[in-house]
Amino acid sequence: MQKSDYLKEVVQHADVTAFDTRALIRAYGNMSFQARNLANATDIVDRMMADTGCGVILTLAGSLCSSGLKDAIALMIENNMVDALVSTGANIVDQDFFEALGFRHYKGNPQVDDNTLRELGIDRIYDTYIDEADLRICDETIAELCRREGISSGMYYKWSKEFLEAGKQRLAGNSKRQADSDEVKELRRQNEQYKQLVAELSLKNRVLKKSLLGWDDRLGD
Repeated sequence: MQKSDYLKEVVQHADVTAFDTRALIRAYGNMSFQARNLANATDIVDRMMADTGCGVILTLAGSLCSSGLKDAIALMIENNMVDALVSTGANIVDQDFFEALGFRHYKGNPQVDDNTLRELGIDRIYDTYIDEADLRICDETIAELCRREGISSGMYYKWSKEFLEAGKQRLAGNSKRQADSDEVKELRRQNEQYKQLVAELSLKNRVLKKSLLGWDDRLGD
């Protein structure tokens, strides 16, 4: 088989505006296990949206954009349902930015021989395929953006090395730091600055949202 035989069916992103799931979610609330948990989660989201003093931070991990949820996440951002987003690099770069460049993810088979995929230059995320050639173009594009912004490869590898070294020390049980060390003091100082910046931006964003559009006006009944 050739690469084109594997990269045929494109993963489609769900259009969550095409159907109304509210009745189904309410029914889940009277069921058990994860169905009830999902209903409880939607109730929490509703209360967060109604609380004008609540800052909403959306955290993303796992293969979400490649699995067909990209548009749902974008819809939440566009409708001011989140104030900040924290994500793994894979979701942002290798999946979202990847598709923004015109590349696609494809339906795959988790039982396929990985050696065959490797020979054809196909990456696999469980049951999803990616063309390795496209992924390299994505990485090269990120590298070009870094060069344009003055972020050198040496700086990048320095960050990577420090991160990996910290991980190795953590795994080895060496996680202690002197509370009065210059490193910790500097980290604390930076942390206070970041917290102040986030607080100011969150307040400005919340005031702007509430002054422009009310929640009921945006989503309706």
